[in-house]
Amino acid sequence: MARIELTGAPNTRDLGGITTQDGRKIVPKRLLRSGDLSTLTSQDCKILVEQYQLKRVVDFRTEQEQTKSPDVKLEGVQYIDNPILGKAILGITHESTKKHTDLYGLIAAGIQHMRDTGLTVVQYMRAMYQQFVHDQFSRKQYAKFFDILLNADNGATLWHCSAGKDRVGTGTALLLSMLGVDRQTIIEDYLLTGKYTKDNVQHILDMLNFAHDENMVQLTSQIMGVDSRYIEAVFDAIDQEFGGTDNFFATQLGMTPDRIAKLQSIYLSK
Repeated sequence: MARIELTGAPNTRDLGGITTQDGRKIVPKRLLRSGDLSTLTSQDCKILVEQYQLKRVVDFRTEQEQTKSPDVKLEGVQYIDNPILGKAILGITHESTKKHTDLYGLIAAGIQHMRDTGLTVVQYMRAMYQQFVHDQFSRKQYAKFFDILLNADNGATLWHCSAGKDRVGTGTALLLSMLGVDRQTIIEDYLLTGKYTKDNVQHILDMLNFAHDENMVQLTSQIMGVDSRYIEAVFDAIDQEFGGTDNFFATQLGMTPDRIAKLQSIYLSK
C-alpha cells in the first residue's frame, strides 16, 4: 500500500505489495486508488503514465461532481464513467472545495439530520456506508467496476472519487477481500486515507470558517475523516443481509468463485 507522491492528488496509493492470507502479493503498478484528479500537475501525469503505465481511470463520482471538477485527461488513458451513487449524499460524496456554499450546505444538512434524529456521527456515517450494500444501484456499479478489472489485461487501473475515502474506500475493501487480504490489513489501508488527506480536511475547515463554532469543527472533521467503524459497517451489513462476503460477491456483484479465482490470477503473484 505504497503512497504515490503526486502533488495534485495526495491520496493516491498503489495496492501492490499487500500480502494475502495465503502468502501471495498484489502485483505492483496494476491497482491504484485515489481521490480527486482535477488538480494533477504535468509531473503527476508523467509519473502515472511513465512509471505506472496507467491505462484506465474509473470515476466513481456523480455527474455533478465530474462537471464541477473534471479530471485532468492523460493522453492514451481510457476514462470510464462509473458513478457509485445515483445522487450526492453527505459523507459519501464530497463536493468540490471551491464551492464554499455547496459544501457548507451539505455539511449543515448532515449535521441537522443528526440533530433531528439523535444519531451520533459514527451512527450517521455507518448508515451512509451501509447504503453501498443496501442500494441496488450502488451494487450494480461496483459489479461493473469488478468487470472492468477482470478485463484489464495490461497496465494500471486507477479508480477514484472526490476524497478517495468513502466510495473508493468501500470498493477497495471489497476488492482486497476478494483477493484474500485479511480484514485487519483492509482496515489499515482504509485508515491511511486519514493520514494523506489531513491537510486537505484542514483546508476545507479553514474555508468554511467554523472558528467560532467548535462543535461544528468537531462534527465536520469526523464526517470528513476516517474511522474503522465506518468501513466495518460495510462488512456488518453484508453479513447481516447476505450471510457473508462469499454469497454477497456471487449473488450481488457477479463475482462467483471462478471469477474471483481469475481476478486473483491477474493481480496476485507468488
